[in-house]
Amino acid sequence: MANVRAEMYNSLSIMLEAGVEVRKSLRTARGATRGRQRRAWEQVAEGVRQGDGLAASMRRHPKVFAQMDVLIIEAGEISG
Repeated sequence: MANVRAEMYNSLSIMLEAGVEVRKSLRTARGATRGRQRRAWEQVAEGVRQGDGLAASMRRHPKVFAQMDVLIIEAGEISG
């Protein structure tokens, strides 16, 4: 599961660095996920679509996203 999560974050990072919009990046990068992880990422993408921050959307799924992951994302959102 850690490898899938790392692959997801890496794909997401590459797309965001390339200027791909966050929602599209989330939809594309979640392709590496399955089951509960995939459903969580779909809900995260929906939360972002509705205007929530990425970290706030991830925080709703504590069984999928480690608190440290959410905090790192939140720090990035705050710092730009």
